[in-house]
Amino acid sequence: MSRYDDNEFLTDSAEEIREREQQEIIRRTVREEIDRIAADDTASTDDEAEDEAEAESNTPKWISTLGAIFSGEILVRERMKGGYNYLLYIAMLYLAGIVIIFSSLHLEITRNRLAKEVGLLREKSWRMTEERNARTSHSAIVRSIKERGLDLTDPKKPITIVKEEER
Repeated sequence: MSRYDDNEFLTDSAEEIREREQQEIIRRTVREEIDRIAADDTASTDDEAEDEAEAESNTPKWISTLGAIFSGEILVRERMKGGYNYLLYIAMLYLAGIVIIFSSLHLEITRNRLAKEVGLLREKSWRMTEERNARTSHSAIVRSIKERGLDLTDPKKPITIVKEEER
């Protein structure tokens, strides 16, 4: 058999009922106090917001806008929420400009390097040509012409040098 019968009810004494009522009154008072403090906080927050709005209205508009830009507050303003697409577009243009500048800088460096290499190759070509001409003497040229079977004849008339007339 269970400890209590179904017919038995646990009854509280008058002292226990009074204690429970006092605890309920304390709970209710604490809850009301918490609600009052929360209401005071929201009222003080509203007062602070009004004070900030008054301070903004007293300062020139460009100063408050500049401060909002530097603090990042401009991004959360209601009137700016429609301009996010434009901000994104401007950011993409800046990024594209940076990429173009760096790629043109890279191309300019490459062009300068290739121009130096071309200059060095031209100089080497001239030097090789001069070297080849210096190595080939008149007698070597005459020998190679005879080997080919070509007829080499000297001019019949003596060479005369024409001097300029002095004026």
